[in-house]
Amino acid sequence: MIEFYSKEEKIVTDSKKTKRELAASIVSLTLCLVMLVGLTFAWFTDSVTNKGNIIKAGNLDVAFEWADGKEALDTAAWKDASGDAIFNYDAWEPGYTEARHVRISNKGNLALKYEIKIVPNGEVSKLAEVIDVYYIKGGQALTGRTDLVDANKIGTLKSVLDNPYAAKGHILAGGNADVATIALKMQESAGNDYKGLSIGADFSIQLVATQYTNESDSFGSDYDANAGYPVSVAVGNQADLDTALNNPGVPVDITLTESIKDTEDMTVTGDVTLNLGDKALNQNNMDLVGADLTVANGGSLIINAEAREGWNYTAGKLIADGVGSSLTVNGGEYGDSGMGNSDVAARNGSIIYLNSGSFETSGYKGHAVTAESGATVYIKGGKYGTSGASSSTVYANGGTIVITALDSIRANGKLFDAVNGGKIVIAKTAVSSKPTSIGAGCTVSDDGENWVITGA
Repeated sequence: MIEFYSKEEKIVTDSKKTKRELAASIVSLTLCLVMLVGLTFAWFTDSVTNKGNIIKAGNLDVAFEWADGKEALDTAAWKDASGDAIFNYDAWEPGYTEARHVRISNKGNLALKYEIKIVPNGEVSKLAEVIDVYYIKGGQALTGRTDLVDANKIGTLKSVLDNPYAAKGHILAGGNADVATIALKMQESAGNDYKGLSIGADFSIQLVATQYTNESDSFGSDYDANAGYPVSVAVGNQADLDTALNNPGVPVDITLTESIKDTEDMTVTGDVTLNLGDKALNQNNMDLVGADLTVANGGSLIINAEAREGWNYTAGKLIADGVGSSLTVNGGEYGDSGMGNSDVAARNGSIIYLNSGSFETSGYKGHAVTAESGATVYIKGGKYGTSGASSSTVYANGGTIVITALDSIRANGKLFDAVNGGKIVIAKTAVSSKPTSIGAGCTVSDDGENWVITGA
């Protein structure tokens, strides 16, 4: 049977149908969304991990040995040249000859170049003019004086001393070594004029080594082409000392032969070891006023000094300034005065190591040691004191001070103070009881092995 709907009935029916279809569509869409949420997408992926990357500094290590020149090289009894003297005889006469093997070994993992220098201690007499020097590269066991031929003669000892070096060479890494035989012979023609003379009080045979252009980086092997040899100098005046303190790239070992008076404050930019002994650097003719030393521009200074009596200062204020600048102090007496001054100050990311010595300041609100602006001071011994009113002996002003040992510490004020985020770490082996002489606003915490003082 065919049923006919009126226009109105058809509209009602279509409306219901549309609603049912819409409802069904909504349900379907909802189910799709639920399924989509739980769906895992599969993208094309890949990965590569590069393991075993290494950044480690190489090791430049050289050994210097000697043996009797009559011995066979492969069975010789080699001795460390840093011990007993290689040539040690005090009764030379015409015709007398001494022969020695020397061996220079590369014990590290970097190629090196070297120079051998003969450095007299004291005045060289004309005796050096009548001592012939023989040099046999590769070494040779000498059976007698007749083995010394003119082809191996490199000149007199005077001519060798006049040269910047006696011998030089380079040795690659991997346990390689250079061997040579050196003989000294007093000329038979030397007469009575040479009796009792000497080559200084004594002399040193010095081996210096530095990097050699063998290893390569991304741009070639010339990055260490300008590597300088260590230099040892003896100075006794301000001008020579200033020159030696500022020779970047060349390690310099300085020995002060006498105290320098009327010394101006000095800056160190080189790599310097300063051997003061019992000598001093003074701003005037009074030992009470020491000259200031500042390490800057990435310089390095190691001070080796002996204790002095009373108010006789080795030097005045000691400063390290800037990232890469470092100062190490082994002994000596140092003092400063003036309001707010510090006898030792590390600034702007520098590092100072105080291993021993005496450090004092007498100014109002003064400090013996200060670490500022991200700098660090390591105190491993020594005496520290302040006598000015309202002073604080150890003062961390935005820097860090680490104390592992102390000989003594005193203050006319507070022993320890930290401000501007500064921190003082004190090993309990150095200070056993909790520090109480601290600046206003400081707190002391216990991390188990250390007292940690922090400021506001």
